[in-house]
Amino acid sequence: MKVYYNLLSSSEQLIYDAILIGLLEFRSSVLIELYDANRIREIIKFILLDYPQIFYVNENKLSVMQGGNQCFVNINYTMSLS
Repeated sequence: MKVYYNLLSSSEQLIYDAILIGLLEFRSSVLIELYDANRIREIIKFILLDYPQIFYVNENKLSVMQGGNQCFVNINYTMSLS
């Protein structure tokens, strides 16, 4: 059950979904629409609360870079696929 997901606006739910897919696919970065960097970090925390099985994300090394009308969420993992 996605408790925190349901607290988000529809535009934030799209961001949540995009980042979630990136995390599940072990992507090193996710490109999303321009949005407040602090709020993106909160959305990531919500994902990790809704999906405790995604324990392999290093939250301390996540970064959000803004450029033009896009944000790049750079993700660091505590383990690798191999």
